[in-house]
Order: sequence, then C-alpha cells, then structure tokens
Amino acid sequence: MLEGFEPTVLTSAPKGGRPARLPSSRLRNLAWLRHLLDSLDSVRAWSRPASDKHGDGRVENTPTPQSDAPPGWLERPTDAALLKQAFSIKGGDLPSDKLRRSPALLDDFLGPMFAGSEGGGGRYFSDRILRGLASPDVGRLHRLNDLVPGSRGAFEEVPAGVDPWFYDALDFTNPWFAKMFLWRAMDPTLEDPGWDALLESNNGTNPPRFADAVGHLRFAPYVVSAADTHAFESLIEHAAALTAYPSAAHAPVEEHRAAIASVVETAAGSDGAATGALTEAVICMGPERQWMALSNAIAARRLSVALGVSRELTTWWLGTVQGSLTETFRTLEEKRYASAPRGLSAVDAVVDDLRCVVL
Repeated sequence: MLEGFEPTVLTSAPKGGRPARLPSSRLRNLAWLRHLLDSLDSVRAWSRPASDKHGDGRVENTPTPQSDAPPGWLERPTDAALLKQAFSIKGGDLPSDKLRRSPALLDDFLGPMFAGSEGGGGRYFSDRILRGLASPDVGRLHRLNDLVPGSRGAFEEVPAGVDPWFYDALDFTNPWFAKMFLWRAMDPTLEDPGWDALLESNNGTNPPRFADAVGHLRFAPYVVSAADTHAFESLIEHAAALTAYPSAAHAPVEEHRAAIASVVETAAGSDGAATGALTEAVICMGPERQWMALSNAIAARRLSVALGVSRELTTWWLGTVQGSLTETFRTLEEKRYASAPRGLSAVDAVVDDLRCVVL
C-alpha cells in the first residue's frame, strides 16, 4: 500500500518551501504558556531562601543547604534575584488550581525580567494570547528554559497525550509528505511492512516518529504532475472511506467501492449516510486514535487545498471529525494548553482557521 513515496521527486524543482510562520505556532505558544503556569509552584519554591523551611518567611536559626533550584539560577543571578523579589511580594496571589491561572500571572512573576524591553506596558505573556503574538523568540526560550527547565521543550515538542504527528499535519508544505497521513488513515495500526523505512523504530511512542530523512522532507521543494494530482484525489477518497468504514479495508472490492461512493456522495450533499458512520467510528476510537484521526483529516484538508482537489470531501471529513471530538479535545486542552480568551478551544480555533483559510 505504501508504494509511490519517491524522495528524489521532492527535491527536483524550486517550488514550495517553508512558510515564515508555521501554523502550529499558535498551539506551541499555548503549550509553552501552560508549562510556565504549571511550573510557578516550583519557581516559587526555588525563590525562597534556603533556610525558609516553612515557606512563610520564617527562617531557621541553622541555615539549610542551598535549595534545589536549577543550575540556571546560578548562571543567571540577575534574573534569579528578580524572580525572588517578585515572589516575595506576590507569591501569595498564586491560585492553587492550575487551570484557573491566567497568563497575566506570568507577567506578574516572570515579567520583571523583561521590563522595558517589550513595549505594550509589560504584558509580554498576556499578549501571547490577547494580541495574537504567536511565537517567543529563540533567545527568550533559552533564557526562560534555564530558569524553568522543560519550558523550551513544551514549545518545540508535541505535548504528551497528543498525536506525535499533529504539528507535522499543521505545518507541512510538501504534498508528497501528506501521503503518510493518508496511508495512516487506511492503515492506522501501521501493519504494512513499508512503514519500516519511513519511521523510527518504535521506542514507546505511538505512533513512531518519522525517520529523520523523511521528516526533513515536509518543507522540501516539490513537483506534482496532473497524473500525480489525480492519484492524490483517489488516495484522499480511499482514506476518507476507510476512516468512516474501517471494516471495508478487509472487505470484498464491491464493499470498498461502496464506502468510497458513500463518503463522496455525503460530502456532495446528495446523501448523509457517511456522516453517521464517520461520527460513530471516531467516537469508538481510543484517545490516541482520535488524535490521529484529527491529524489525518487536517493533513487531508490542507493537501486538498494545496492541489485544488476534493475540497468538499476533505471539508466534510475534517468538520465531522472535529465535531465528534470537541469535548474530548477540550478536556485534554485544559491539561496541555493554556486557555484561550473567552473560553475558545485552542484546537477548535486552529482547525476552524484551517477550514476557512488556504494555508
């Protein structure tokens, strides 16, 4: 099934290329803010004097050893002093419920490190959401990671519990790279031996991550002929059909064709049978498979927009998957992403953007 992935094709013409701002930046930024907000308890503990055993300013007569603050606190003494000062003044204002913490808290506690360097009245962290500023600069990621270990990884890596291919589904610019998402929709358990050459050996992640040589191709220049475009359209139809009717993968060819006809007709508005089938199929998946289904649908939608094919089908596919999983994603977002303003779901907002805007 995995035939037709030709790496040599992907570098044969100066077309396409990496965008200036990746679509995943919005979600990466939210994951970064969530990590910082969740870590404020540790930062407060590190900011206390080593002899303050009680956490209330009472100092023991006998000094205790140096606190367990990360090495970066010694390497950045000026920043460490500002953090200690901020927490000594406002440390009692930190809500114990991490999900009730607003990014404005980061301006209170971490913001003094950047005073006078931002503009916008010292609202650097709040502005990550309120003004739509998507990505922190690399220098700030490094600086804060020294003081709050793991925060840089929260921006650069997919959060635990989310499909490891999720950001790749948002970011790719090379249509050939999207084939792997369509293949996965048809072979969700990755049983085809052809995957071995495309993925890292499984070290516990599900699914395995792309092999380096493959992952680097997602922004590579590309050539897509008219015949390739037709083949992509057929592949999209097969992938959508097997997502809605997974049993058709091992059924007689007539049933397979009927599944394809059903999703195409439903997307075109002449029949509605496939909507119920796709909704039920997605709801019955486990959480990991549900995230995979969303990534696959996002990749298919973006591919169809890039090539100008099957837009009705992929719009229906993505909309149905998204609608089936709104509450599931909202629960996970509360743990992995900072809340967007007015209760807007982070993943829903990004997916809505993808459905309305050509990336």
